Amino acid sequence: MALNKKKLALEEVKENQNYRTYIFVSYLRADFADCILRITVNRENRIIEQLYFSSSSYGTASWINGSGVVEAHGWETEDSAAEVSYLSKHYPALLLNGEVSRDRAYSVIIPDVLSHLFNGKLAEILLNTVKEITKSSVEFDPEDYNIDTV
Repeated sequence: MALNKKKLALEEVKENQNYRTYIFVSYLRADFADCILRITVNRENRIIEQLYFSSSSYGTASWINGSGVVEAHGWETEDSAAEVSYLSKHYPALLLNGEVSRDRAYSVIIPDVLSHLFNGKLAEILLNTVKEITKSSVEFDPEDYNIDTV
């Protein structure tokens, strides 16, 4: 694994019968991811089917082709963690029972993750793709962006 503290770098490619998922990660330190971007494409036509964005600063968002952002969550703050109990000192967790708005996903979470992407053209294409409400036909091929998948 190449430790990249500023830009998202391809870390892994997962495949199954129908889909190929490209996982990009940037790190704050060796054991802590700053941002994660997962791009899942249809193996047959290379159409982007799902996007997952994770920002260590703001939370996570999931986008599905034809549905838009279907889920977005923020990280709990120290204040919200302390509200549970003054004895509950723990790491901030994802607010699984308290979704944040789609607007927050579009305005904060997704732009933060895409700002770490190594390629401005790809970042712009993905930002425009997540704004699509109807079924998108945007394709993703790593070769188009000089991404080495070896």
